[in-house]
Amino acid sequence: MLWGREEECSALDAIVAATRAGRGGVLVLRGDPGIGKTALLDHVSDARTLRLSGVKAEVGFPFAGLHRLLDAVDFPPGTDRFVVGQAVLARFASLGPVLCCVDDAQWLDEDSLEVLAFVGRRLHAEGVGLVLATRDEVAGLPTLEVRGLAEADGVAMLRSAAGSVDNQVAARIVRAVEGNPLALREMARELSPDQLNGRASLPEPLPLGGRLADHHLRHVTRLPEPTQRWLLLAAAEPSGDLAYLTDAAKLLGLDPTAPEPAETERLVTLGTTARFQRPLLRSAIYGSATGVERRRTHAALAAVMDADRRAWHLAAACLGPDDAVAAELLRTTDLATARGGYSARTRFLLRAAELTRSDTARVDLRLAAAKAALTAGAPTQAMALLDGLPDDRTLLVRAGAKVALGGRQAFAEAAALCLEAARAPDSTSEAALAAIENALQAEHLLADSTVVEIAKVAASVVAADDSLTSLLVRAFAVLVDEGYEQAVPHIRRAVMALLDPDTSADEVLGGSLIGASLCALLWDAALHRAVVGRAIETAHRTGALGRLDTALHCAATIEIQLGELPAWRAEGGDMEEASLALGQGDYARARAIAQPMVDADAMGVHTRWLPDLVEAAVRSGDRVLAASAQAKLASRLTATGTVWARGVLARTQALLAPVGSAEPLYRRAIALLSDSPARADLARAHLLYGEWLRRRKRRRDARDQLRLASELFERMGADAFAGRTAQELAATGDTPTHQTTGLTPRELDIATLAAGGATNAEIAARLFISASTVDYHLRKVFRKLGVTSRRRLAHVLAT
Repeated sequence: MLWGREEECSALDAIVAATRAGRGGVLVLRGDPGIGKTALLDHVSDARTLRLSGVKAEVGFPFAGLHRLLDAVDFPPGTDRFVVGQAVLARFASLGPVLCCVDDAQWLDEDSLEVLAFVGRRLHAEGVGLVLATRDEVAGLPTLEVRGLAEADGVAMLRSAAGSVDNQVAARIVRAVEGNPLALREMARELSPDQLNGRASLPEPLPLGGRLADHHLRHVTRLPEPTQRWLLLAAAEPSGDLAYLTDAAKLLGLDPTAPEPAETERLVTLGTTARFQRPLLRSAIYGSATGVERRRTHAALAAVMDADRRAWHLAAACLGPDDAVAAELLRTTDLATARGGYSARTRFLLRAAELTRSDTARVDLRLAAAKAALTAGAPTQAMALLDGLPDDRTLLVRAGAKVALGGRQAFAEAAALCLEAARAPDSTSEAALAAIENALQAEHLLADSTVVEIAKVAASVVAADDSLTSLLVRAFAVLVDEGYEQAVPHIRRAVMALLDPDTSADEVLGGSLIGASLCALLWDAALHRAVVGRAIETAHRTGALGRLDTALHCAATIEIQLGELPAWRAEGGDMEEASLALGQGDYARARAIAQPMVDADAMGVHTRWLPDLVEAAVRSGDRVLAASAQAKLASRLTATGTVWARGVLARTQALLAPVGSAEPLYRRAIALLSDSPARADLARAHLLYGEWLRRRKRRRDARDQLRLASELFERMGADAFAGRTAQELAATGDTPTHQTTGLTPRELDIATLAAGGATNAEIAARLFISASTVDYHLRKVFRKLGVTSRRRLAHVLAT
């Protein structure tokens, strides 16, 4: 199976198709050893294909390659290459549609390669295809550079070869070998199952054997012995810091000129750092050294290094367990984390566990490594590291890994696991915090635990201090036990602690999801954005990929609520389905979806959807339900007191107000929401006010409000509400431009921007969609309007 070779296969398939159609073509596949050129030739080879592989031993024999390819044709020494080329071309043509595939063309004799290049430059309509796979250039022929696999394809290939591999470990391997397929297959053989699953440290650099190592070492072995020793030194230190390398070289008795031959041969580039021209060369050099040579090299580097890098080289110089070195690694873990993120933290803790003699310490270190791996976004590695550890100590990490691997349905199970951990005699607020986080995510899916239980246990274990963890736990406990309104000041204090610059990165990462969830209850967009922004910055800086993904999701959620991003349909959930039904005017369905969700909301996290329930209930004739939902909403929004909250409150009050009192409330809602960033709620206010005005027979006033609503909905991609607004406008006698052109609101937006000179990329940025989506809609616009250019598009829209 070929991974990630769509472009290369497409180019080769085109040559095959042209050859079979009687035309033909030529292509050179150029790439490093092991990059997959032979596999690509296999992709297009069949019984009608002529195959030839260059042989290094035959390089000095004229026409040796052509003799093997076309053994019926005689090419005596001294024959003019032009004459031979004409003969080969004629022979190929006589064979009918034929594809000639030449592998390892760099090992062909010069005469054969020149003749094949001559033939390739003259293939037009002979029904002959020629594909050359080589490491070198072939002048005058079209060339496709075959590069390493993209990360996702490389991970898939490694997993197919090795079986179970942790995602982050696999990604690190793919990056280290630059996606080289042969190197990936070698890694699958060279590395142990524990290393592939993250239970044991990966060697640094990664091992490289077989043909690839031989290829990369052929230049190294011809260099002076001191230069080879210096290259091993450079291979052992990933930073390549030349100052450290120079000091270590002195300890090893190497002359300052030792690296010069390697630079002359262009194996390394020297500046402030020493950089290998090919990362695989570094692996080959390190892998070819003996254990004694490696340990001596690492010891020299440790003697000149500082802090965490010194500890890592000391560990690499160890022949067996060493408690002193394990302690040194543990002391420098924080420095390693600051330099390389939580992935580096995992490696340091894991290596310390491997070096320690104490069984108890080893359990502690493996558990800490598992937590770091989970934070780094490597749940499979985290689970692998828990193997053999006491079950009662692994509950929190297992819960986190279950969520990361199992999706939303796992939140309920994870909440129960964390609650069990929080009930343990020696439990801390960390377990309570994890239980709360999963409960907020699980919402109504909780089964083996309840929010009341979680709040009670959390309140019993929370420390009596003002740390972020304690403030978040107390805010949640008050929210569940005393109610939304009483929790608001506690939530504000917790949020301000999360934003405090003195709050540590670990605390921010541990509390960011709960902080963002609770902050959403304040209806304060600026504060919510600040909380999510702090989480994103911290996760990005520390390499906490799992937390980064969650923080980015939270960021998108708030922007969707504000109307800055189009709603996600793939993961909409019940409440988004209610909003969609509301936009479509299906009020009974919207009420049927929203009511049970709101009724089961013990934490107030569905307060954002109470305005939808009020509207759906009013429009479906259930004013008792509408009044009940409105009263609950009024109490909560009054407690927050933000402009956004007061604007939404006025809008829902207007829905239930008598005719004589409704208009001032609609105007108040629009005025307040215009001063907030909540464009989605502002658009809804314009729509509801416009609908109210139309029912009062004030069509001109209604049109003004509905046009404003239409513009806002269309720009934010709220197609359902845009359609509802269009129907209301039509009822006033107004015909929107997109109805006369036959374009949808989204198509009209894109067409207008394109007609104004915006590029696809600019349109995508303006409308928060992809450039490919813009291209898709533009093709539909051109077809509907019967135009073929943007200039003509501008003319049609203007008329």
